[in-house]
Amino acid sequence: MLGLRSLPAEYAAWNKRWGAPFGFPFAQELLQQTNASLEIAARLAGPFAFQANNSTREFEYPWAYHQIDHSAPRDIIDVGGGVTGMQFVLSLLGHRVHTVDPGLASAAYGWGSRSFRHQDLNAAFGTSVGVYACHLEEADLPQRAFDYVVCISTIEHAPTPAVISLIDTSLQTLKPGGRLVATVDLFLNLTPFTTRQENEWGTNIDLGAVLKQVRSPFQMVVGRPEELYGFPEFSPARVLENLEKYYVGIYPCLSQCFVLEAL
Repeated sequence: MLGLRSLPAEYAAWNKRWGAPFGFPFAQELLQQTNASLEIAARLAGPFAFQANNSTREFEYPWAYHQIDHSAPRDIIDVGGGVTGMQFVLSLLGHRVHTVDPGLASAAYGWGSRSFRHQDLNAAFGTSVGVYACHLEEADLPQRAFDYVVCISTIEHAPTPAVISLIDTSLQTLKPGGRLVATVDLFLNLTPFTTRQENEWGTNIDLGAVLKQVRSPFQMVVGRPEELYGFPEFSPARVLENLEKYYVGIYPCLSQCFVLEAL
């Protein structure tokens, strides 16, 4: 499916509760005040204030959250999470969360004149997110041990062979019946809408071809093939003809959303 411009009421309420997708009002100004303690700044700015993202996350974050069964603590991997807020929200709610992102091998993520690390944010929020500064294939996490893998707007940044490997590894870490919850940017300035192949953010991944090459067994339990690039049912013309109903980001892209269940 593609993210919708008109948010369901429960999505809007979730964003208001957690300050998604950019933090609570005045978050940017607050975090640049170096004399304020991080604990105070974090609580006032909210968990989504520490890494800038496209506006499409206004749909993606609550959508991903609502794909998870929160009736009991779950074991969750956040792939490509950086220092975005979802991991901290899930940990605050009692889930056991591990963030896997090779970008975290850098010294720190920064905003304005301040920089932030997981250890400091965990302390500020009272969370316990585990950190693996590597690719998922290198994290040496146990197989068949996790309930969910969450992968929000990460796949489009990787070449196709790496995407296949990521999805395959994700499915291998999941318990039978565990789910990969994924969103993937669909850039309006790239093929199949134009002749351009790549922009500064990545490429439009042929999801139909990718999923055919994944070795681990799965079934798609959420997702509309007609709104996922690469599936035979997908039509670029139909997407553009209905563009007003989809959420178009500040950077011109749509959000493809799907859930795969491990068998």
